[in-house]
Amino acid sequence: MQNVVLLGRVAGLGAIDGLTSERMERALVASVPEATREPNLVVFRRAVAGAFGHQASG
Repeated sequence: MQNVVLLGRVAGLGAIDGLTSERMERALVASVPEATREPNLVVFRRAVAGAFGHQASG
């Protein structure tokens, strides 16, 4: 799911022109097995919304 968080943050920030969260979500639906699809979509949507912010280390 870490990769899904990364994809969600990239989509949420609009970091790559033309790669929208909707397009990425469709790709996730098409590629993630049904058994784990919904939890991954929940994580992806939270990441798009910015729910997983940067945590400072130290």
